[in-house]
Amino acid sequence: MRNHQMIASRFQDLVERLFRMQEFKVQSGINTGIRPNLEQYDIKAIGKETYFIELKFYISSKIQRSLIGKAAAQLARLLASNDEPGTGLLIINVDAPDNLKDELNRLYGIELWDKSILLERLNAVSTNLAEEFELLLFQSQDFGYSTRTGADVAGAISPPPNPNEEPEIPNPLPNPDHQKAQELKARLSSLPCGRNDWSAYERLATEILQFVFKRDLALWEKQQRTEDGLSRFDLICRIVPFDDFWKSLIRSFNTRFILFEFKNYCDEFTQNEVYLTERYLYKSALRSVGIMISRFGPNAHAIQAAKGALREHGKLIFFLKDQDLKKLLEMVIRDDNPSDYLVGTLDDWLIGLSR
Repeated sequence: MRNHQMIASRFQDLVERLFRMQEFKVQSGINTGIRPNLEQYDIKAIGKETYFIELKFYISSKIQRSLIGKAAAQLARLLASNDEPGTGLLIINVDAPDNLKDELNRLYGIELWDKSILLERLNAVSTNLAEEFELLLFQSQDFGYSTRTGADVAGAISPPPNPNEEPEIPNPLPNPDHQKAQELKARLSSLPCGRNDWSAYERLATEILQFVFKRDLALWEKQQRTEDGLSRFDLICRIVPFDDFWKSLIRSFNTRFILFEFKNYCDEFTQNEVYLTERYLYKSALRSVGIMISRFGPNAHAIQAAKGALREHGKLIFFLKDQDLKKLLEMVIRDDNPSDYLVGTLDDWLIGLSR
């Protein structure tokens, strides 16, 4: 996740410099007072006109229309709570259709600067800034694992969603997804660890995954028995290849499915659990990626076992713990793309593979 945070921070710095070079006074992280640390503008730029700016830097180059709409609705809610005169401005690093820009302006009075508009404005002020932005885009798309191994099996998977089937742009009312995410975070915090609540943890973690990745994963088959009839794995999902992160898993690891295992242990789990999960992964069945979800993560031996599975057999097993699930839910609250969090998590995992 560190790489994405660093790139997002550089994106904000780039936009701030753009406005400063146009003689705006720039303030960062302006809190509205509604919900501290969550409800705030990224930038307030004061000049001949005042802009309240929301920034969204997406790792995926193709973002669903509704996700941009949610970000605009969130900005509209902030503006509605603010008595100061000014214009809402949403700046993103991907291209958006022209009709979306018009619709957001009509619904909310919000301006949308997508990649093309931002690049044009950067070039008008400084070619160096424009070149820096293009380099940032290149670096954000440089997935270390996207072309390293495996064949492209795009022909074997379902086509991406039809953009004409995207839901309507949300109105600037309290977002029920934000409330749901807060509720799931609270339930996760209050659920005890241990054997007595094993099933409850599996159900709750599955509910969180379905809520966060409802557009990226399908099937959601629980408690599947292996071919020998002796073991069960907890959950298997089919990847919907729309977002770049999930497409990169397909290309790099020749997988169509992703397997989840849940561990409600009160301490770190061991290499034995990793070896068991590895047994369920078969590259020939397009099932070579597994995610182990637990309260406190793996111990050092479990980490080494997972690294060995990737080096020796090309099976990817990586880990999420409660803290990661909460961060995914926080991204929903901020109307960010939760898959971007997994990009950073997997980057860190693969970078550390040689250690």
